[in-house]
Amino acid sequence: HPQILMHSEIFNENGVHTYYKELLQDGKWDYEARDVFPERFLQEMFEGYRKLPGRFKTPSQCKAVGFKSFPNHYLENGEPSALLQDIYSKFMSDPSMKKIVLMRENVIAVHVSAIRSYTTGMYMTSNYDHIPVTVDVARLQQFVDATRDTYQAYRERLQEQRACFIRYEDLVADRGGTMVKILRYLGVNYDVIPEALEECIPQSSSNTNGLVQAIQNYSEVEFAYRHTALAVFLPRDPTPSFGGIELNDHTRDVGVEAATFCSEKRFPRAGAGRFTERWSLLIPVCQGHSSRAACLERLREFHRSLLKTTTIQDRQRMTLVFGVDKGDPLYDCDYQGQVLRDIFVDLNVVVKVLVGLKGKICHIWRELAKCAFEHHNADYTVLLGDDIVLQSVDWTTRVEESFGTIADECRLPFGAACVAFNDTSFIGFPTFPVIHKWHFETFGDILPSQLQNQGGDPFLFELYKRFGAARFELDARLENSLGGQFPSARYRKDRVRFENDILTQWLSRLHKALLPSCPKRVPCLDVVVPTFRCDLAQLRRITALRASVPVAVSFWIIQDNPDSPLRQQIKNMQQ
Repeated sequence: HPQILMHSEIFNENGVHTYYKELLQDGKWDYEARDVFPERFLQEMFEGYRKLPGRFKTPSQCKAVGFKSFPNHYLENGEPSALLQDIYSKFMSDPSMKKIVLMRENVIAVHVSAIRSYTTGMYMTSNYDHIPVTVDVARLQQFVDATRDTYQAYRERLQEQRACFIRYEDLVADRGGTMVKILRYLGVNYDVIPEALEECIPQSSSNTNGLVQAIQNYSEVEFAYRHTALAVFLPRDPTPSFGGIELNDHTRDVGVEAATFCSEKRFPRAGAGRFTERWSLLIPVCQGHSSRAACLERLREFHRSLLKTTTIQDRQRMTLVFGVDKGDPLYDCDYQGQVLRDIFVDLNVVVKVLVGLKGKICHIWRELAKCAFEHHNADYTVLLGDDIVLQSVDWTTRVEESFGTIADECRLPFGAACVAFNDTSFIGFPTFPVIHKWHFETFGDILPSQLQNQGGDPFLFELYKRFGAARFELDARLENSLGGQFPSARYRKDRVRFENDILTQWLSRLHKALLPSCPKRVPCLDVVVPTFRCDLAQLRRITALRASVPVAVSFWIIQDNPDSPLRQQIKNMQQ
């Protein structure tokens, strides 16, 4: 709307979501800073229209600034945050802040939509009519109760304010009329009805019959709510079923046979099928602020290191998948990536032009991985960059052998692992994880869609670390000359907190994929050692400790004395 500045979920626990990322000022406002200074953060978000000359001709043109709020916001690491709860109470009690409360009477459809979004990681941008779900009736009832209590709390908080309550059903039936009501309430021009966001598409059917197809155990749910107020949204199913399996005469006679997990490896072992498994190196490139000469020299250096560390046979089973921003002055021009093919003339090169993903490295990673796995038969993929120098000879063999070792030791299907390069410029951090096609076939993606340009590599490592299947291949070394490290990063950082529900949801999916022979989860323990005295001998004794039971241990040494003469020696401990 020409008079409204609308953010998205700026108090989402996992990150600050806004359509105006420039207001976050290169990482000044990420979720951690917001959680510490929520009042100052909210004030800057409200005053952001003054810093967006391209959005409004004059500041006075902006009549309203808003954001989305959900009951599960205002948390920190899964627990209520006192600071966030306080700012929530303040703006809910402030009558000068207008509140639009969107309600949906079909709470069961809301629950099903939440399960689908949680499962796919897609909250606005994908249709998921094709994704059936199993509904736990007890959890559904908890959701129904929580929804009822939430809206009751809204009514009590806002009873002395002029709030605007909108029914989802009215919005669907009469979008124009409902929008006029909202715009008049906000005091803006209601002759202009705003269009829906381009990235938003209808995610599921709005009619009640859609639930019959969406819920695998529909008969169970329908029976549980048959004599409640929600029964109007659950037409009786003429064909009873159990667990999504139709109970016809045949299934009644023979019973329902449980699916079993094949314990045999699904993929050839490294070494057994030497020179048959295919690699795809995923390489996003952009000119950015670098000169043409500097960009091409980095690529030539990467090419030279690739030739030195691989054999002809290795390169014959390798594809380089380059991701190029549409409109890039160097790489996306009339000759469609020919500059890349000229440098990597002895390798199979694919150039994929990306639209609207500039700086969104995690989304680029997902697109390039999808291209590699679905169109180029890749068995292994790794995201690299034009600033990489490979250092270890025969690194492909070393990585493949690591996957085999993990499969044997952890009794996992081959490929259910994450093997990271040994990045000599960022020791101890899984900057470049190698992922097998088993992962892509299991999840249908390489990463959660919530990740923007931070956290992709540690997320994958942490995911498999819980099963003892995340490791560094120390004999596969490389150097990352620019990378994403501050202050040399070539894009604005957009951090997302993945350690809570995002990681938990993917762990649940991974655990389900490994059933019933899934090994026990491996506990993860971080040992944090702050030190000002910098007692090197004592620090070495601490880091020499070893667990007596299966547990993944990481040591974090926080050096509080930057002037210590032992600073470099302590830093060298990570090697």
